[in-house]
Amino acid sequence: MERHPNLAIGFVDKVFISENLIRRYQLKPKMNIKGLAVRAFDKKKKSWGWAAFKIEPL
Repeated sequence: MERHPNLAIGFVDKVFISENLIRRYQLKPKMNIKGLAVRAFDKKKKSWGWAAFKIEPL
């Protein structure tokens, strides 16, 4: 997992990891995780991407 340097969000292979999931699972940079994601519309970028909704630290 790669964390954004100035925000409490992260990404794994272009899959968005929310602040809520990072806090719930106490995720750290470079931590290995697996999970499930859904297609999500990014209103700022006006494009589709992926957002994690379930994760599991490895």
